[in-house]
Amino acid sequence: MDDTGNQSGNLYEIYYLKEAEVRLLLAGLGQSMWYGLFSGPDDGGEQKPRTVNRLLAGLYEKGVIDWNGNQPVIRQPFSGIFASMLDQGRCVIIQMPEGGAIHCCYLSIQWVVVTRKSQREADTMGLARLSVTEWLKFVEAQVWQLEEGQRLDLVCRGSTDGQIYQRLGIIRKGIRSGYLEWETDGRGRIRWTQEELTKRIFPLLWPEGGTEPVPDEGERRRNDTDGCIYTSSR
Repeated sequence: MDDTGNQSGNLYEIYYLKEAEVRLLLAGLGQSMWYGLFSGPDDGGEQKPRTVNRLLAGLYEKGVIDWNGNQPVIRQPFSGIFASMLDQGRCVIIQMPEGGAIHCCYLSIQWVVVTRKSQREADTMGLARLSVTEWLKFVEAQVWQLEEGQRLDLVCRGSTDGQIYQRLGIIRKGIRSGYLEWETDGRGRIRWTQEELTKRIFPLLWPEGGTEPVPDEGERRRNDTDGCIYTSSR
């Protein structure tokens, strides 16, 4: 664990990896193209063997991977994080107004992996896995940072091709209320209050349904199986 976050009293762990390490792990799990907060263009998963070996050595030293014979395997908690990122093939970009913070959040049925660019290290990304309930509280916490009349933008995209599925705008109007707007599949605008904000957001981003409660230990174990990294063809 490299850091902790705190939103509305909920602590969560943030892990930092180099962008090249994230790309290598994704490529090893079959994702050569990926949409996210990367500093440079995607290389399509093509990396020189010397670069791959150097990155694998660094990931091993950090405790991100282990070796099963000559086969690298992602260790926990990273295997669970990347499994959640791949689950639904969708992400939500959260943009604070006036050039504020940007988060890219990858959706699954039970979890959301929140990523952000490190403010201290170049080409480095922080990753945190939150339950859906925790993530909705995280979004709510961003809303309370808005000033009167400001808008928080959420754009739901495909995590491999960047295709836009849904656009949301949360406008703060009043102390604990405002307007929620959406543009995809027809335009809409409704007023929200503090008690119903997250309930309004949830069906717009999980139209097929999701799991709001934190999963029990049995569900955690089923979702946290280790993932192998196949690099011979990358």
